[in-house]
Amino acid sequence: AEGIKTEGYVHQLYFHYPVEGGIEQIITAFLKLIAKKSRVFCPTRIKRIYKKEGIWHVATDKGNFTSKLLINCLPLHELFKYVKAPKNIVKALNELKYNSICIILVQAKKDNIGDNFALYFADKDIVFHRISKLNFLGDNYGLKSSKSNVLVEITYMPKSHLANLKREEIQQRAINDLDRLNLIKKRDVIDVDFRDFKYAYVIYDLNHKKNVGNVLKYLSGIGIHCCGRFAEFEYLNMDAVIDHSYKLAEK
Repeated sequence: AEGIKTEGYVHQLYFHYPVEGGIEQIITAFLKLIAKKSRVFCPTRIKRIYKKEGIWHVATDKGNFTSKLLINCLPLHELFKYVKAPKNIVKALNELKYNSICIILVQAKKDNIGDNFALYFADKDIVFHRISKLNFLGDNYGLKSSKSNVLVEITYMPKSHLANLKREEIQQRAINDLDRLNLIKKRDVIDVDFRDFKYAYVIYDLNHKKNVGNVLKYLSGIGIHCCGRFAEFEYLNMDAVIDHSYKLAEK
């Protein structure tokens, strides 16, 4: 805005992406290595977590598991549905704030986005904050039936106005805004798909560091270590999560 030239986060500006399969290819590669020495049960529904005589017990729909320690990758708010805590820890947990996200995939005959990967919208009158064009990543990132495949991202706070709207309303607002901005015209839309994710972005407030510290210290004290964006309640991208995973494994 000041006219000062900057590239910002250069590591986010220049990046390589898998030829096909998306960023999940990295996870698939790790999984193949892990599976050589470990067993992975996925998906698994947790029924109960409890500690007895110094041993953790995790009851699931895939059977019961026991261990001296646990590594948690669940969002903290989900973990404490199974783990009891004193009132001061519950209070700290309830003060941790986050944003949720809707992601809408729009398939279209054409668009006016140009040769760009992502566009950002800092405008309260536009329902989405970012759109990204999957075709930019290569030929394997677009369905053959459509020339344009665009992800539309809509961030909202739980219990906010957007959180109370039906998905059809949110979806229609997104399509209307794309049309109004002349990015994708309604007549060119072929198909739409909708996904909603409760935990998307950590919100930092003045008490964030103190509250997270208290919660993680309590969990560590009872033998539960945390790793991941919403398990550590830090704004971590995949590279940082992998780094934290290595360090926790060494520890």
